[in-house]
Amino acid sequence: MRHLKSLILCSLLAIDTDTDAANWAQLAGERAQNIAIPYVPQNIFFNASGVSHPMWSARWGHAVVVFNQTIPRNDYTEEENSKLINEGMPKLVLLGGDDLVQRTLQGGVKASAGQFRNDIWWTEPPLGTQLQWKMEEAHSGLGYPMAKSQMKWNQSNKGRVSPPKWPSGPKISEDMTYMDWIKCQDVNLQTLPDPSICDEPAPICYDDITEEGCHPEAVWKRDNMWSPRRGHAAVVANDKIFVIGGRGSENMRMRETSMVGGILGYKAEDTRDHATNHAEVVLKNDVWVSEDGLGKHWKLVNPGCQDHQEDVLLQTEVWTSNQPNLSSPHTGIIGAKCSTSSDCYGSAECRYVSTNTSGKVCVCPMFSPREHHTVTVQHRYVALGEKSIHREDYIYIVGGFTNVRQSFCADRPCGSLGSYKQALDDAWVSNDGVHWVQLAPAFSSTEFQARGAHASLLIHDYTPDKIGHDRLWIFGGETAAPNVEETHYFNDTWYIDLPSDPCCMYHNNCGSITQPLQKYDIGVCLPSSSDWNQLSSSNWTGRSGHSVVYEPALSRNNFKQQMYLIGGRNGDTVLSDVWTWDLQRETSWRKDFDPNQWYKANNNGKLYFGPSSQDQPFSLDETPHRSYLTGDSPISELKETFLPVTPTGEELKNSTLPTKISLLSEEDAQILHSNGIVNIDDLANANLQTILKFRGFDFPGEKAKAIPRICEAFVLANALLDQCTLQNNNRALTRGKSQSVRKTKPIDHSFSATSMVFGETYFSTEDAECNDLDCRINKWDGCTPIGDQVAVDVNGIGDVLVPQTTFDPTNHIKDLNCRQKPKGRYSFGAALLDNHVLVVGGQGSDQSELHRDVWARDDSFPQATISTRPRSGTHDSEFTFESNEGGAEHFEYKIMDAEERLDVTPWIKASPNDKTDVSWLDNKKGGPGEGTYALFVRSIDPSGNKDYRYSTSTNVHVWRYVPSLPWRLIISCTCSGIAVCVLLHFEYRRRKRKAALERYAVRRMRRKFKSKALSRGLGEITDEDWKALYRENKVIEKEKRKSRKIVPVNDEDQSITKSPGSKRMSESIRSKRDDSTEERSRRSSSRRKRRERRSSSIHKDQSGSPGRRRHRNFKDKYKDKVKKDR
Repeated sequence: MRHLKSLILCSLLAIDTDTDAANWAQLAGERAQNIAIPYVPQNIFFNASGVSHPMWSARWGHAVVVFNQTIPRNDYTEEENSKLINEGMPKLVLLGGDDLVQRTLQGGVKASAGQFRNDIWWTEPPLGTQLQWKMEEAHSGLGYPMAKSQMKWNQSNKGRVSPPKWPSGPKISEDMTYMDWIKCQDVNLQTLPDPSICDEPAPICYDDITEEGCHPEAVWKRDNMWSPRRGHAAVVANDKIFVIGGRGSENMRMRETSMVGGILGYKAEDTRDHATNHAEVVLKNDVWVSEDGLGKHWKLVNPGCQDHQEDVLLQTEVWTSNQPNLSSPHTGIIGAKCSTSSDCYGSAECRYVSTNTSGKVCVCPMFSPREHHTVTVQHRYVALGEKSIHREDYIYIVGGFTNVRQSFCADRPCGSLGSYKQALDDAWVSNDGVHWVQLAPAFSSTEFQARGAHASLLIHDYTPDKIGHDRLWIFGGETAAPNVEETHYFNDTWYIDLPSDPCCMYHNNCGSITQPLQKYDIGVCLPSSSDWNQLSSSNWTGRSGHSVVYEPALSRNNFKQQMYLIGGRNGDTVLSDVWTWDLQRETSWRKDFDPNQWYKANNNGKLYFGPSSQDQPFSLDETPHRSYLTGDSPISELKETFLPVTPTGEELKNSTLPTKISLLSEEDAQILHSNGIVNIDDLANANLQTILKFRGFDFPGEKAKAIPRICEAFVLANALLDQCTLQNNNRALTRGKSQSVRKTKPIDHSFSATSMVFGETYFSTEDAECNDLDCRINKWDGCTPIGDQVAVDVNGIGDVLVPQTTFDPTNHIKDLNCRQKPKGRYSFGAALLDNHVLVVGGQGSDQSELHRDVWARDDSFPQATISTRPRSGTHDSEFTFESNEGGAEHFEYKIMDAEERLDVTPWIKASPNDKTDVSWLDNKKGGPGEGTYALFVRSIDPSGNKDYRYSTSTNVHVWRYVPSLPWRLIISCTCSGIAVCVLLHFEYRRRKRKAALERYAVRRMRRKFKSKALSRGLGEITDEDWKALYRENKVIEKEKRKSRKIVPVNDEDQSITKSPGSKRMSESIRSKRDDSTEERSRRSSSRRKRRERRSSSIHKDQSGSPGRRRHRNFKDKYKDKVKKDR
């Protein structure tokens, strides 16, 4: 399984020992990384109409240009040029290419699909985004937002080819060629016998080309464009897109001498509206121009030639025929003989090229047909007045491959298709694409060797010693010649200084009409062949098919001029490395991921570059990219990262770097090296015996020195490979299962080399394929616990102790970054768009691997900022985060106990749109409770770059967290206390009232008892007598209440009870039923006597005091109350 992971990692992320590249963000194509969501195209790519995600097909040999991109001007300052470039709205345009793919099917059968293309696609950075990224909501079940590419490709021209047959006219149904299709282009009119056939046709002709009087050539003029091709060049000059040369596929008759297998003729079919006749691909040197900026409509400004330029003819195509009538030497082929220039195609001229040859031949006055040449543009400006600027764009062509005809086979030249591949070393220039001036003749230099598939660019040099000069650069390439079997790949660098003023300034004829360049301008306003200069050999490997991109001086890069050399091939090796050169400060190239690699970082509004130097005080001695690892990285790069933290945060006031400590000492690394474990991939794929040997268990008689932390390094190596492997499912992009943050226990984060991670396991070590003990023992790796197993009998070694704990790499794997880059390629497109270097498509390691993707190089590190932070000494717990880089709004935060130097949490993903609440620190919610904590936050951009330094002014906050008071408990207790007090108050009042009533009842009982005793003549009554009577009455009353509860009530009583006043009547009925007749009569007599006494006393004491009246009124009210209660 680990070997499979390593294989997938190598194939998807292009990890190889010979090549490295900077971290790149994938903008488009099938997802090949785990950080961001690219623009994923649909498989339909020939016609973009009705397709939601259109995109060009996988291809190579295409051309890319950036249209509407502001170019630095020599008469502007650096600040003015930077402002112009930043305000531009450029478009990236892709033109043509070859999407032919050869694959081997089952049974070894080879099949191919695809063809040359001339379709045109374009894209532009969306408004409101940087580098075409935007944060999207939780995607595909991952549960957290991710950066999603906003790139969208549009098809401006699906490509057009000539019909296979004439649809009308005198040649109806006859085969036609590409030349017939474009004959009505303005540049060809003078060669036509009757130019009137190209007059603007009637509107009906565009609807039905077969209508009488309609000339198909005139109708096709609107649709004419360059033929499908590869290896061509495209540039933007004079606000127009130029397509120049290349190898094209045209509908033309193939020479019978080039046919094999008995094919003597050719056929043309109109199946699927394209030609299928047997036709050969041809080299072109025609020049097409599109003025709309998107390649919708094209105009032929120079048809080119079918013959070579003069110096190529004289050097390569002088041969002698064995035919009697062709005994003298000849230049070119027999078919190139001519009498007048009208006998030649296109721009070719008929003339003598040598006194040793017989007759005139067709000679091309411009560069020969070629492919894989380079084309660059120089923008020249001159001020004619205060507000008048005259501008001319000069197009330079250097080198390339052409086909030459040598040797003799019967009466024809030999070679593949009658020709051999030949590299060129000439240079040409034009300011209109029509008239060309040769700066350097072919095969004239003894130092600058002929080459093709090289790279070139033209830069504006602002260095003080080069004021008024621009510079044309040439990089690498490969040789090709008929007499040379071995191909040589160059790693040299050549340049030539160019004047920056237009040639019209030297001739005083600058005006609204641009004057064509002339031969006499060489040495005046144009360089000569002797002006070429070579730098010392570069430190990058010789290559061809690579690309070089120039980054002008801008405010974004602190006004540094840099060049980037990318990819290519050297023989069968396809490269993916990236080299950077600072033109103003260095004389050599720096390779990405080297310790001295340049990087960009923003610190308090200032841009710093590495490595350290006197004028860059914050630069580092070692680039942060060293922590970007692959399976081929040294095992010494497996390190633990310790964040700087103190209770006061004093160390973090200025930008501070984390401390990194390797898991393995130098001595341990040497032991591993001596046993063949050199890189991370070797360690992750080590077998059981190797791991046990490093643990100190070896075969009998062998002594093995134990490496203390070998299991930790082994687990971390596997976790890194797993993290860097493309995840095809929707689970989290790191190994292991996520746990609840609130259940996190502190992780020891001291600087002890033996510190171990403890707490809940974030890293799953269970093998899903093994359910029983025997299976787990058979697949044991030497470091993973096996249930409760203490020891395992290993064949040849004996009993081996099984580790009882597992190293959890979760906290450390987050600090190790994966190198993220496109796979190696050549013959691809590259450009600078939106201040980033882009790579588009290309050819892979073999003919079956074509790329359909877009990648952007990103050497800038993002900087997170805590915009909202809690106050110290409070229970505030909400944070909000921001980033200084668009698309880098994917945040991770980590909380540490600043006093104990413990990790409270690992790195946790945070939402960019919502607040991050850490109130779970409260011990009432299961957190650690009150204490001094430090929160670190970092942003991650789509290329995987992260904050590499920390400061309390930006991405660190140290504060004292005090849990909030238990207000719920306090409020509930307060309310409960108030309720108890209220209840006690009412109870007190009730009891007080009850006591008053009882005292009144006692006084009444005494009077009653005394009166009864007096009536019976009992004499003196003591307190004990009436108290006994009172208790006796209470018992009697209690017994009566009980008896009233259990005695049933008859229907008559129920009906009475239910009548109005039912309560009092019911009590009266029950008392009558219970009391005896004697008791009732006694009570009746007693009541009667009391009424008589009361009435007699009232009549007697009517003049009594108010106090007595009030007392009597109170007693009456009390009696009524007692009656009511009964």
